[in-house]
Amino acid sequence: MRLNIILSAVLALVVIILFPIGIWAVAASDTFLSADTYKNGLASQNLYDDFAPVALPAIARAAEADGASSQMIVIINNIRDRIGEEAWREIANKLIPPDWLQIQVEGVIDTVFDTMGGAEIPDIGAVIDFQGLRNRLTGATGDEVINQIIESAQDCTASEINRLESYTSHDTSSLPICHPPENLTSTLQGALQSEFVRLSDEIARLQDNPATFMTRNGGDDQVLRLLTETYQQLLSLAYLCPLGILALIVTFAVRSFQGFGRWIGITLIIVGILALLPLPFIRVSIADGIAELISSSAETLETRVFQTNLAAGLLLSAFNEFSQPVLLQGFGFIVLGGFLLSMIAWQKRRKITPLMMTADGQLYSPTTGRFVGTVTPSSMHRPPDQ
Repeated sequence: MRLNIILSAVLALVVIILFPIGIWAVAASDTFLSADTYKNGLASQNLYDDFAPVALPAIARAAEADGASSQMIVIINNIRDRIGEEAWREIANKLIPPDWLQIQVEGVIDTVFDTMGGAEIPDIGAVIDFQGLRNRLTGATGDEVINQIIESAQDCTASEINRLESYTSHDTSSLPICHPPENLTSTLQGALQSEFVRLSDEIARLQDNPATFMTRNGGDDQVLRLLTETYQQLLSLAYLCPLGILALIVTFAVRSFQGFGRWIGITLIIVGILALLPLPFIRVSIADGIAELISSSAETLETRVFQTNLAAGLLLSAFNEFSQPVLLQGFGFIVLGGFLLSMIAWQKRRKITPLMMTADGQLYSPTTGRFVGTVTPSSMHRPPDQ
């Protein structure tokens, strides 16, 4: 019997270790393999306002990746340098509105996770709707942006005026970004309009020929899906193994309902406490990590603010997604364990304890091995005659 108790205690210790790990693993899987974690993290910090100034150069760079003739990425960099960050942010948000960008980014995130779940990789044109961007580049919004660029830029130098006077559409690298004299304003406007049209045409080609934007590899797709499915199936063992060990504990050590309640109840309460214990430390670690990111970054203030908001949004969203199932299961284990222990206490109160009476009227309890009272003739009543 003593050997069974020792073996059951060892198994209970294993359960106490494995169950919290299983709870954390399942919660982490549901968190990091969920598209909502990333979508909520980006939306919670209003990061799409900060994405637009970065997204426009990225789209231009992707459109020119196959050696297109346009030098729009060079022109974009020149515009940014000549008009300043604030004016550039305002212009970028007009061409790439945050609400449009959010829809496209969330569509890409959904597509990535659908692909991991077994769906076929769609063409990029089916994921990102570039038509709205193309319309803004070549329509009234584009003209408004061009005028704002010219008004926000510094006055042209004599050298830039000469370059603008000799400018040809075949040499866009020489296009100066500045505030020209009135007689050259239409020249710069026309040049920028032409470049916007070229960029729109290259985006259209990018959408029609997605291989330049997204490389397909059927073997890698299958491996990724296999790994994802295998990992999700292995997660079922996170609960099955501890439950199997609990069954062994019942077999080795439990001989009554009271024994079942004590072993299982105490084990579940400890498991619940250990599952909840790391949550406050994780949140503190997130705050410390963000503070370290701010202090150690050598980027500009604007870039550091963006990095901080991005990290805070994603990490806090992940923590919220992670903590909800952990809290639910942790408190669930504690409540279940407490219920089992309370049932034992309730049963003890209702249990009828057999007593033995000695010849001199003393009551003896075989359960406790003690005398619990005395019976006197006055306390005894004869049942009434029938």
